Amino acid sequence: MKSLAILVFLFFAVPGSGQLAWDGIPFSTRIEFATLVLFLLAIFNRTIRDWVRTHLARLSWRGAVKPALALLILLKFLTFTWYPFSDGFDACYRSLYLPLSNESACEKSYEGPFLRRSDLGLSNTSRTDRTIDFGVHMHDWSLPFMNDYPRLGPLWLSRFPFTASYGAVVHHDSTAKLFLPIYANGEIDARLGDNSLDVSTVPLIDQYQFRRLSFIGVPRGNSEFRLNYRFSDDDLSVGMLPLQVADPTLS
Repeated sequence: MKSLAILVFLFFAVPGSGQLAWDGIPFSTRIEFATLVLFLLAIFNRTIRDWVRTHLARLSWRGAVKPALALLILLKFLTFTWYPFSDGFDACYRSLYLPLSNESACEKSYEGPFLRRSDLGLSNTSRTDRTIDFGVHMHDWSLPFMNDYPRLGPLWLSRFPFTASYGAVVHHDSTAKLFLPIYANGEIDARLGDNSLDVSTVPLIDQYQFRRLSFIGVPRGNSEFRLNYRFSDDDLSVGMLPLQVADPTLS
């Protein structure tokens, strides 16, 4: 029974393709968290364990259960090696308080500490973000370098200056004229195919003080989207409380 429980746990924990409902550690989706809770409740409940043991003993093909689980674990890991990323933006995050010494490296994230491939031409990627949205509340940020305590020192700072680069491929096959909206405050440089977002005429202080809605035309076919974002509206050093101004919003 212990070996069966270990195999079931490995099936959920082994990394798989980002297209799967259960793509493995770190169990970052609600369905993965719920499954893990139910699994632990079943493992530590003697009545459930006895029920499973009794029903397995009645199966004529019970000897194939463990090999089948082992095969599923192998196939799941192969999906990860074949296509590890989910649909979304390839994201590279970097802290400005304590930048990485390697300029081509991105901050690692608990959601993808082993990811090496990057569509941005960098040595690794932080993670894949399905949306680019930091929200207006601190708990919405989920910046990967904030996981790396104590490298950044005090975590009580109200805001972390950072840069983020995003890459994706945008598909447009219809004849309709489409535009990609970008609503944000902070320093932004965006390009979609041959179209770019020009904010050079906006004063730097206004880039942080006011949120702006901008549009980029979407070319027909497949176009590469690149967005470089920087949020650093103060020059204070580590250990000092930043000024209370508008929170960064990018969606």
